[in-house]
Amino acid sequence: MAGIETREVLESWKEISDYLKRTVKTCQRWEQELDLPIRRLEDAPRARVYAYKDELDFWLKDKLDNQDTTTKYLSTAKKKPKRLWIVLPIVLVLIITAVLTIHFIPGIDFISLPPEKPHLAVLPIINHTGDDSYAYLQDSLTNLIVSDLYQSKYLRVTTVERTNEILKDMNMLDMDTFTTEDLKKIASLDDVTHFLTGFVTKFGNKFRISISIQESGKWKTIWSDQMDGVENDMFDMVDTLTLMLKPQLNLSDEQIADDFDSDVEEVVTTANDRAYRFYIQAHKAMNNTEWELAITLFERATALDPDFAMAYRFLSGVYNHLALVTGDQSYWDKYRDAGQKSRDAAVRRPPSERERLIIEGAYIYPSNPKEEMEKFKELLELYPDDNYGNYRMGVRYRQGENYYRAETHLKRIVDFTNNGATFYHLSQIYMDQRMYAEAEDVLETGLQRFPNNSLLYQSMARFHVLRQEFEEALFWCGRGFEVEPIQFRDSLTRGDVLLFRGNFSESEEEYRSCLSSTNNKTRMDAAISLMQLYKTQGRYKDAEIQAETAMKTIEKNREWDFDPLNTELVRMLAKRGNNQEAFRIWDEVIDRPTRYKLQGEIYLKEHQWAEAEDVFNQIEEEVNKEKNSKLAQYLAQDGWEPPFGIRFLKILFHLKAGQAFVRGEYAQTITHVEQARSLYPGLNLIPADLIDIAGKAYYRSGDLESAKGQFEWISEMTYNRKEFGEIYARSFFMLGKIYEELGKKRDAKRNYKRFLDLWQKADTGIPEVDAARIRLAVLQ
Repeated sequence: MAGIETREVLESWKEISDYLKRTVKTCQRWEQELDLPIRRLEDAPRARVYAYKDELDFWLKDKLDNQDTTTKYLSTAKKKPKRLWIVLPIVLVLIITAVLTIHFIPGIDFISLPPEKPHLAVLPIINHTGDDSYAYLQDSLTNLIVSDLYQSKYLRVTTVERTNEILKDMNMLDMDTFTTEDLKKIASLDDVTHFLTGFVTKFGNKFRISISIQESGKWKTIWSDQMDGVENDMFDMVDTLTLMLKPQLNLSDEQIADDFDSDVEEVVTTANDRAYRFYIQAHKAMNNTEWELAITLFERATALDPDFAMAYRFLSGVYNHLALVTGDQSYWDKYRDAGQKSRDAAVRRPPSERERLIIEGAYIYPSNPKEEMEKFKELLELYPDDNYGNYRMGVRYRQGENYYRAETHLKRIVDFTNNGATFYHLSQIYMDQRMYAEAEDVLETGLQRFPNNSLLYQSMARFHVLRQEFEEALFWCGRGFEVEPIQFRDSLTRGDVLLFRGNFSESEEEYRSCLSSTNNKTRMDAAISLMQLYKTQGRYKDAEIQAETAMKTIEKNREWDFDPLNTELVRMLAKRGNNQEAFRIWDEVIDRPTRYKLQGEIYLKEHQWAEAEDVFNQIEEEVNKEKNSKLAQYLAQDGWEPPFGIRFLKILFHLKAGQAFVRGEYAQTITHVEQARSLYPGLNLIPADLIDIAGKAYYRSGDLESAKGQFEWISEMTYNRKEFGEIYARSFFMLGKIYEELGKKRDAKRNYKRFLDLWQKADTGIPEVDAARIRLAVLQ
């Protein structure tokens, strides 16, 4: 079968250094200075390291592609002038072949990345006209200057949103002067190398824009100028000013000639002054989370200029936010409609190259990951530090469980992003891999930057749950509820914390409160969470009643909305032996990998081997289809397997492990479990039902210590066992049996008691409950 079975692993510093053809000391230095992707086994000595070959290969290629070609390979180990004639030809060969292959030259070392490009922050242009009716000029001019300079390949320009965020945190958003100490603080927060400040005055019917530039470190004006014009000349004045600015920011004549520099009206995609005013006001409404007002203002802008591509783009962003917050299908429809209008308008009136690539990558209907990633890769070739492009690529890679590349993109923007979700996704990557120190650092920084983002409070609560720190998790739940009560409640995070803590009645109350939400997705998630809570307590009848109620009372916005609910029902019906009804519900499941897993589970339970083998063959066909798809071929260029194909493979090995276990082939069971495990990018993602198969296989084969390790693993799980609450509860029953057979009566009694505590409200007639009571009485 064509597929992934294992990733090639290097298991020591010696193997890693041999693979890279460098000394151990050099590799250790690369880890500290250049983020060489080294992993460590949890709870092992620091020297116990390992690395994946594919991650090392990608790291090397990434360093090649992001370094100045004239200084890619400079020797720091054996610099001998008489050997320079040998090194230089090698450098030239490597430059030519780096895109296709990577060569390793003994004695040649990487240097650090080249110096950062100039980083400009444009502080608000102050209205000194003395007339409040011209206050709009402050926002308009500031945005136009930033938008025009944002085209540059050779400058990094802080977005208006990020600048306003910093000034707001410093209580300086309405200030009209900035001291040297103010500038120093801003520079320390965002690595700014240059500041632009300015003001606008009026005499007669003319305006005068006066601007100056200060350089970080010198803290004095290094250049200033002014320009006069009438109100209708504002776009032309900004174009002239930004052209005058570039030489003052250390750009060479060659860079300026090679740079993108479309007229600013093309960048913002409107020459209509009134439409642009509404556009700026809409952005302010967005920053103040006044979403309905923002929609109204963007719609006024597009009514005045139907080809205003950027207004459609941000209108789509507002609808996207509302769709995520409310789960309302109508917002998704409006999001796609505005996105398509943005794409169409950009064809009629092309924006800057940067905005063109963003629009073409963001709005593809129906979704086409290959086309999307090509557009964003093209964007990042021109603008390696683009916030939106790196964010979208990071999220895509995280969805595909290619965590190293996801981390690479998200870390590239984390210091200057204006999107709190960047910190969320990066923290999830670290938590999934049990890199808790890194996760905590990212979350603390994110909360300093975005103190009103409930998503980060949810993530901080999850962080503490994974570490079994439930009091701290509840503390962060309280903080999250304070900043965004409705959104945090709808996340169900507090109910989850209480569930994992064992406060079942409080958890049930929390989930039930979410059943009254106006968000359809929240109501569905709450119903499913209640079912999972009941299964954790052995209350299968209550779980079924909850499912039936949900189906009658919750609206289905999309065809796959009921997939999680149907999945729970199929498993419960099959457990009762009602396979006919189970298959009827199964037929309504939309997600193909989930369908195969449920189908295979039912056949294996009934020992229907031929039918199970047929499912295996169908999964293998799906894997091969994925491998032959255009997307897979595109991803394979970078050594990345298509994520959907990996999902199928996980399920295939999982089902094969289940088949081997039912047949009593315990060694083969463990082999298939390990094959499935190797496809998960982090230990915290491995589901409880897979570990349960391994634990039972070890137990049946007489390896009690290994079995104990697997069930203890399940007993310490949180988020990755919520779907399998009954397996979590039964793990304590299995531990009681194992400890009893090992002669450890105290531990056996403790685990039997824990099991009975969990299932004190369980349905009658469950054999394990009766057995646990009998065994506990004997041990007493």
